[in-house]
Amino acid sequence: MSARDSTPPSGDPTAGPGPASALPAAAHQPTAHPDAPVLSKGTLVIDVDACKGCDLCIDACPVDVLRMTVDDVNDRGYRYPQLLPGCIACKACSAICPDFVFQVYRYDEPRDETGGTRG
Repeated sequence: MSARDSTPPSGDPTAGPGPASALPAAAHQPTAHPDAPVLSKGTLVIDVDACKGCDLCIDACPVDVLRMTVDDVNDRGYRYPQLLPGCIACKACSAICPDFVFQVYRYDEPRDETGGTRG
């Protein structure tokens, strides 16, 4: 196909590559090596007993590091979020939570999941 020819290889002039959002999410993110440390830029303190298990924080997290418990429940009988390594301290969870269960803290330097620092 020449630079002037805008017809895609399929031959259909109306066919295009489509919006980038039509690609699977994995196509937008580089694949990390499985042994690479997961760096966290911050951490959360979660008031587990105040949580009502609404799941809003799970969907709001841009790096997908919050997971709801499966079998564990708080004193009120609700599932609650747990933090996985990789938090970026963006405060999305805190901003969306109707019960104010999150306190977000940013580290001075990113830390790996074993508690070390990387410069």
